[in-house]
Amino acid sequence: MRVAVIGAGSVGIVAAACLSSLGHIVVCCDKDDSKIDNLKRGILPIYEPNLDAIFESSCQLGTLSFETSMATALKGAKVVLVAVGTPSVPGSSKVDLTQLNEVICKIIAVAEDEKIVVVKSTVPFGTSARLEELKKKLRPDSKLEFASNPEFLREGNAVMDFMKPDRIVIGVNNEKTRIILEELYAKLDRSYTAMVVTKPISAELIKYTANSYLATRLTFFNQISDLCEATGANFNDLAKGVGLDSRIGTHFMRPGPGFGGSCLPKDTNALAVAAREFGCPVTMVEAAIAANESRQASCVTRVENAFGRSLQGSRTAVLGTAFKAETDDIRQSASIKLILDLQIRGVEVSVYDPKAMPRSKEILSNVRWAHSTLDACRESDIVVIMTEWDEFGEIDPAELKGAMSGNVVVDFRNLFIPEKITSVGLNYFPLGLMPSFAL
Repeated sequence: MRVAVIGAGSVGIVAAACLSSLGHIVVCCDKDDSKIDNLKRGILPIYEPNLDAIFESSCQLGTLSFETSMATALKGAKVVLVAVGTPSVPGSSKVDLTQLNEVICKIIAVAEDEKIVVVKSTVPFGTSARLEELKKKLRPDSKLEFASNPEFLREGNAVMDFMKPDRIVIGVNNEKTRIILEELYAKLDRSYTAMVVTKPISAELIKYTANSYLATRLTFFNQISDLCEATGANFNDLAKGVGLDSRIGTHFMRPGPGFGGSCLPKDTNALAVAAREFGCPVTMVEAAIAANESRQASCVTRVENAFGRSLQGSRTAVLGTAFKAETDDIRQSASIKLILDLQIRGVEVSVYDPKAMPRSKEILSNVRWAHSTLDACRESDIVVIMTEWDEFGEIDPAELKGAMSGNVVVDFRNLFIPEKITSVGLNYFPLGLMPSFAL
């Protein structure tokens, strides 16, 4: 099948590469000339495990190509996947659909034959119906059909999630569209994959509901981890005891510095705004949003409390700027906020992240950019672990202690066994556990 993917961002490039690896003939289109030029030279716009391998293979086979011309990209395509950005409106929780509207208007204008336009971008529920009305207004004779096919790709695991999804959700208005979209995904490994076929508005709401639930669950267990610390309970034991309940499970139960990234913050806010517009406020989600903002803001206080005195003039190493491991995405990262808050308090900050340094340098200044984990920690009074990269958890405690001037380790990801790190003379402050002090 010939497929056009509009948008070469984190969702679009993964979809394009994966679909082409399944044997579809895919053209990825983006209006950004430099991005397309880089793709033609084999330079990906994001870091994602295993993406480079399938990208290179598809390019060599000739099943994946790149264009800036919409008309060229659409020529002969049966399916058009729209995967452009839908960020929040600056200073607002509403979704900015400017890019989507521009793309849809262009598709309506240049498409000459029957096509299914599939919105993969995360959009407010009711968007597909609005696009149908837009088509009727701009070009009543258009043979385009609109469908919703939200993505459920976890950053850091996007290729696996695409190739072996736990579910595929398609929102369609007729049987013909359903059949074609099922054909699009027919070659996936669907051994454990459910196909959910529904109306477009339901598909759109499924996406928001899933992300908002995960965000609320994360927030709940972050607060429970604080309660464990206050009472002397052990969060690890609590998580095991609660997670063994088959109705609950253990996913999204680990405490952290607050959720970030491009999806959960944006989607929770969008759902909250839209729900109020429908007269059905989701107050639990609104509370999770507020609690998450408070948690990120409190990270610097936790560091100061661990240090035991003013942070002014101290030297702190921050390990990790990506909002999670296995990605270079720093959007809404708790680490970025912490670094800025530390600088306000007069702290000398050194920073290291295995993949997110280039993006971090676009935002942060007046920090020491380290070349490795231990380099970041050299002569530091405090080490703060913000991202759960494997290499941070593999640090030899003795080498860490030898590199530092001080002995305070604040771990927002609980990467260490407390007894091992305190045995070398480090004071360890994890989440949900009582602080562990060197003897």
